[in-house]
This record gives sequence, C-alpha cells and structure tokens, in this order.
Amino acid sequence: MKGEIDAAIAAHGTWKSKLKAAIESGVLPDIASAGADNFCAFGKWLNSTQHTGADAVHHATVQQLHTEFHRTIAGVLRDLQAGRISSAEKAIGLGTAFAGASAKLTMAMLAWKKAA
Repeated sequence: MKGEIDAAIAAHGTWKSKLKAAIESGVLPDIASAGADNFCAFGKWLNSTQHTGADAVHHATVQQLHTEFHRTIAGVLRDLQAGRISSAEKAIGLGTAFAGASAKLTMAMLAWKKAA
C-alpha cells in the first residue's frame, strides 16, 4: 500500500505541470478521463481494495479527496476548452480550489501512509 501511495503522490503532483502545458499549448488531455477518479492507476487501486478499521477511515477520506481533486482538474480543462484561458491560469494558482484539493489529497495520503 505504501508503494501505491508514493506513486500516487508523484503522479498527482504532476498535474499542475500538465495543466500549465495545456494552457500554453492548447492541447488538452481528455476531460472525461482527467476528471474521473477511477481512470488513473491510483483511482483504480482505490476502487479495487477493501479496508477495515482505521485503514477504512483513511481510505474513505483519500477516496473523497481524490474525487474532488480530479473534479477540479476537469473544471480547469473545461475553462480551457471554452477559451477561458485567463480563468484556467488563475484556477491553478495559489489559494485556489485546485491548490487546496491537491494539498488536502497529498496530506491525507501522507497521513494514511504514516498510519499504515
């Protein structure tokens, strides 16, 4: 499980760069896939595992935050798709829903890893 969490932290940490690249290039990843919480490797793992006790609490928290993280990505991509470049640029800055979702997800994954 710790390996899955480490890989997820690394993979999800690249999304800001991916969004910046999409803003600069205009080439968007598939919005439905990017916005889905069960498309990435970590999401597939989260949805395929069962947990009990305190581990179940961590799992549920991370799953909820993971879903929210991917929803914020889809929101940024929808802004780009609609030509709202400035809005998309602002949406990935500090103090935004994206930044908050990213930070909360990372902190929850680290807490889960520490508790494991």
